[in-house]
Amino acid sequence: MRRMVLIFVAVLCTGIAAYADDMSQGKDAGKGSAMTGWLCNSKCVKPSGSKNTCDKACTATEGDVVFIDSNGNVDNIANQEMVKSHAGKKVKMMAAMNKDSKMLQVYQVVQEYAGP
Repeated sequence: MRRMVLIFVAVLCTGIAAYADDMSQGKDAGKGSAMTGWLCNSKCVKPSGSKNTCDKACTATEGDVVFIDSNGNVDNIANQEMVKSHAGKKVKMMAAMNKDSKMLQVYQVVQEYAGP
């Protein structure tokens, strides 16, 4: 009888620890990963060689803001309200790609860079 109680307590403690670990990973998973690149109005994206870049002289305001990484890849952004004020600037941000919509979900713009 004593052995059964000890086994039950051990299984119960293991289950609680596994559940707590799963919950803590779920909380951190929504923060995305650090990404550095340009936030640019979609109307201001121009090809430069084999890469896309943001035309700094462009003054268009009617397009959506997109993210251009260091390889020149352009990604659409799901939550425009988080990035509109940073359009035309190089930034570091916390974001994750939504697998269903294939759009970036931006969680936080961490830093704006002054230089290129």
